[in-house]
Amino acid sequence: MRTNRTAEIGAIVSATSNIRDGATMLQIADEGLEDIGDKLDEMKSLAVTAKATGLSDRDRALLNRNFAALRAEIDDIAQTTEFKGERLLAVVKWSI
Repeated sequence: MRTNRTAEIGAIVSATSNIRDGATMLQIADEGLEDIGDKLDEMKSLAVTAKATGLSDRDRALLNRNFAALRAEIDDIAQTTEFKGERLLAVVKWSI
């Protein structure tokens, strides 16, 4: 009987640890996705600005560089958002 209870206690301790790890992993992933969402909002704003008439080629080039920098930041977030050495955000090559 004692062996069964010891095994049950061990299983509960392990399950509790796994739940904590899962919650931490989800929190880290959520933070990464929130950061990516913020960058996408900035990119949308740049795209709307770029659509405006009356911008010079130089202004459009600057907006394009800023857009590319934000895209690189998104890639960096995806590459570095990790939990226990595992990347949480899959990197998909995209072209715009």
